[in-house]
Amino acid sequence: MAWDEGMIGNQENKIAVVTGSNTGIGFHMARALASKGAEVLLACRSIEKAEDARRRILEDFPGSLLRISELDLADLSSIQDFSQRFSEENSRLDILINNAGVMIPPKSRTKDGFELQFGTNHLGHFALTGRLLPILEETQGSRIVCRGTPCSGAFSTCSWRCRQGEVPRLPSMPQLSPMRWNTLTGDRPDSSK
Repeated sequence: MAWDEGMIGNQENKIAVVTGSNTGIGFHMARALASKGAEVLLACRSIEKAEDARRRILEDFPGSLLRISELDLADLSSIQDFSQRFSEENSRLDILINNAGVMIPPKSRTKDGFELQFGTNHLGHFALTGRLLPILEETQGSRIVCRGTPCSGAFSTCSWRCRQGEVPRLPSMPQLSPMRWNTLTGDRPDSSK
């Protein structure tokens, strides 16, 4: 059986944050949640592109509750500002979808000095999740979904030198990245094991 958006249950009275929701899979996740009644915050680096995504979703689902907020995952101060603003303006967060990312950009650094792809795709989402964790823990049944590309696991075996911009040697079979989560529910692992 193939999956489609119709299989998503009612999302009314839920608040969702989707990073990188102006294009690609992030856009379609935001659109699907909005179509089921969720209030969706489009967390994007470009406000202009987020406005365009919001307009396109509203064309299909005119009554949707969509908000926009600037978030640059390559800038820890932007993550801090976003998280603080969100927590001040909202009493709950039901769904956090860590989707935004860059793929094989030219050699460059985040504002804080990390290699851009690693800093944005991994450290940025890690920092965002950590800053939003208190409101997520206060929201009964909240979920965190971290999405990555199939080839992101290929870079998990890179040495630190490749993270500094050298071309990596890719393994023949992609491996799961130890830093990539697929889904984290409210359950906590048993620390006694």
